[in-house]
Amino acid sequence: MKKKMILNWSIIMATLFSVTVTFAQGVWTAKANFIGSSMVGSVSFVIGTKLYVGTGANINTLTNSFWAYDATTNSWSQIASFPGVARVGASSFSIGNYGYVGLGVGITNVLNDFYRYDPVNDTWTQVSNFVGGAREGATSFSIGSYGYVAGGYNGSYQNDFWQYDPTTDAWTQKSNFSSIGRTEGVGFSIGNMGYFGTGWHSGSPHSDFWNYDPTINTWTQLSNFPGQPRAQASAFVIGNFAYVGAGQGASSVNYSDCFKYNPLSDTWTSVISLPFARHWSIGAAIADSGYIGLGSIFSSYTNDLSCFVDTNITTNVLGVTQQMFFSAFPNPATGSLYVRVPWNGEYSATIRTINGAKVRDILGQGDLCIERDGLAQGMYILTVLSPYAIKPESIKIVFTD
Repeated sequence: MKKKMILNWSIIMATLFSVTVTFAQGVWTAKANFIGSSMVGSVSFVIGTKLYVGTGANINTLTNSFWAYDATTNSWSQIASFPGVARVGASSFSIGNYGYVGLGVGITNVLNDFYRYDPVNDTWTQVSNFVGGAREGATSFSIGSYGYVAGGYNGSYQNDFWQYDPTTDAWTQKSNFSSIGRTEGVGFSIGNMGYFGTGWHSGSPHSDFWNYDPTINTWTQLSNFPGQPRAQASAFVIGNFAYVGAGQGASSVNYSDCFKYNPLSDTWTSVISLPFARHWSIGAAIADSGYIGLGSIFSSYTNDLSCFVDTNITTNVLGVTQQMFFSAFPNPATGSLYVRVPWNGEYSATIRTINGAKVRDILGQGDLCIERDGLAQGMYILTVLSPYAIKPESIKIVFTD
């Protein structure tokens, strides 16, 4: 589907905490300021329509306080404090209806404890300590029903990678990140894939980006982040696009630029910059809106929160990215198999065995004919991923002789 670009008629700047900016792709709008102390190095996670933010540092003071932002009322409220020691540079992710927070550095030492937050009861419960060792600045995200932690710093820069299973309350080491160790990179997931990039190593910022496929436990290098190398950037995901922006580069330069990543084509596109340069801020998405806030603007800490809406993503009346439904026929097939999708836009597809081994990658546009081309008789899983779908969709297909 070809998209029309919107002309950049104006950039409207107001005061530091009341600004709306419009550009070719997207609009940033100021939301209610964070009502706690201005912080850097805080963590965040999303459950439902609420963004949870806590821990972090203000000048020389660390905190374990936690707060909830309700996107439906544009308001903040304080919740139960994080029960671990006050810290900065912690890691967080959400799985189902729970948030998870751990690691980081306190006043005297790096930490390895982890806790689960229950928003229904406003309670924290300690879970198994991270078994990869204490560290700060580790990157974290979730894929499906698992949490993941990558890299970090504990006197040396780490490149190990770990999976947390909440059903067994256990950590399992996965394939190490396939590049040098680093701290304060960004991570996110799109569909059933994880993504990790940027970050510091020995004082040098990086721009490389990588994809993690949990079905085959493998890392693959992607196109580099197109902005200047940086660490302490922020990221969020809307539909099947990721957005990465802000951060700090060499010589303590702060950035306000923001880029959109398309996993179908492995390409980056510049979108409207943040209203103000910053680093070590929080980033998350609620439904079809992304949020970046707090952090440091040059030498000052801030408590603002900005909301991003991509004007080039189609939404339905409920305000969420459209779900794609597809069909394949004939199924079973002896030769060619046809995939019918409800529009003419680009999408990617994969064919895997029932054991999860990938046998083919496909980039399609509109209805698609899949030639059997040597695929053995048997059952396969066909997965279709579109930038306009809420999540990848899979069906079973069968080839017979």
